[in-house]
Amino acid sequence: MTRHRNVKHVVRLLAGFLAASAVTAYAQTQPAITINDIGLTANERGPAVAAFTVQLSAPAFADVAIEYITEDRDAHAGSDYEQAAGTLIIPRGETAARLLVRVLPGAGRNEDRKFLVTLAHPRGASLAESSGVCTIYGNGRSAGTATTVGASS
Repeated sequence: MTRHRNVKHVVRLLAGFLAASAVTAYAQTQPAITINDIGLTANERGPAVAAFTVQLSAPAFADVAIEYITEDRDAHAGSDYEQAAGTLIIPRGETAARLLVRVLPGAGRNEDRKFLVTLAHPRGASLAESSGVCTIYGNGRSAGTATTVGASS
């Protein structure tokens, strides 16, 4: 009877160790989230779209969710761009998703202006980079120019 109890005890210990090891390995292998910086020239005739790329360092085993919100710097929500907030989902097995923010006509008319997209509270991945900058170029730049500045890979 004692031998049977010892075997059960060893099995429980081993099961606990394996479960803890699996949790540790999962936490260490979660993909890292990054977001790129972008630049664009606002269109005088209609809105433009700032397309940020939120990227994972590797495909995730489950959907990844991350909250986001735009924040003013030189550019102001309502006059230069539309405020945006929500939760972005990167589906299981994918490595990137687009986060779109509408830039209003005439934004950056006289000088370059910037706003941020800040990421927070990731689920299913870790946060390696928490914000992306959008630079809206002033009228000193050629119209229609859209470039990606400092893209994360």
